[in-house]
This record gives sequence, C-alpha cells and structure tokens, in this order.
Amino acid sequence: MRSVPKEMWGTRGSKKTVKEAWETVKTMWIGVDRMKEVNVHKLLKEFENIKFKEGESVEYFGMRIINLVANIKSLGETLDDTRVVKKFLRVVPPHFNRVAVLIEMICDVKTLSVEDLVGRLRAAEDRFEDRVEQITDKAGRLLLVEEEWLEKHKHHFQVNSHKEGGSGGSSHGKGKATSRSDAGGSG
Repeated sequence: MRSVPKEMWGTRGSKKTVKEAWETVKTMWIGVDRMKEVNVHKLLKEFENIKFKEGESVEYFGMRIINLVANIKSLGETLDDTRVVKKFLRVVPPHFNRVAVLIEMICDVKTLSVEDLVGRLRAAEDRFEDRVEQITDKAGRLLLVEEEWLEKHKHHFQVNSHKEGGSGGSSHGKGKATSRSDAGGSG
C-alpha cells in the first residue's frame, strides 16, 4: 500500500477489507487513466489543428509546438520529431512556402530536429524582415503610397488625355487622378 498516493489513504482506511481498499484504488486509477486518455486526445487534436497566428514569429510558434509536444509526451504518448517537423513545414505562413520546399528538398526531414528547423526558418525570417525594411520607413509606412505614385505619374494621365482629344472620357480619368492627389495632400 506504500505505492498508493497520500490523497487516497482516506478512502483506503474506510474500507473493511484490504481487497475492498484495493478495488477502490484500482477504480480511482482507472479514472486517472481515462482522464489521461482524454487529455492525450485533446492535445493530439490541438496538435493536428495548430497553425501560425497572424503575425506570429517562427520562434514563438516553435516554442508553442515544442511545449505542446512535451505535454503530449508527458502523458505517455509518443510523437516523433519527424511528424512534428512535417507538421511545422505544412503550416508555415505563405511567405515561407518556398523556404519550406527548399528545406524538404535539401535536408533529410527524418533526421531534422524541430530546433534545427526553427533555426533555419528564423534565418529566412530575418532575411524577409531586412527586405521589408528596405520598402518601408522607420514608422513602417511604405515609401511610396498610392497618392505619391499618382502625383509622380500625373504627367502620364495628362499626356493620354491630350492624345484622346480631351473628350469627356479622358477628362474624367484626369479628374480621378487629380482628386486622388488632392486627397493625399490633405491627409
């Protein structure tokens, strides 16, 4: 009876025979086992449905999936790294699709660890961020907004209106460009 947790000692003591006490302990453990099965099932479903959240970094998603797998394994379920790596590669955001394909082609997915995958994807993520910084300013705005583009190319609209003879249809196009430029100037 030493292997019985202290929490069960009270129920064990209230039984008249040792056999009744063991039956109670056995019934309680069956309940615990069923609860484990329910939790494993719930966590496996969560694993199957896991995906990147909007704007989530590779590193943060990596921590989420590694913690989820650790919880599943702590309940006695086996989940090999290959399955986790394949799942990770299936759910990467669209801008990582080419990187995921390259990793699948170049690396042996069967021997690739989740941590190594996260490192490779983080390297790509850093490169993507460098590229985004080139087309945005410090405030994260695009360097050339639509209004600025229209203003820069308004001569193109004016040239086209002269070629078409200045009819109502072409002046309408010119008016659209002018009104957009005016809207951009007031904002």
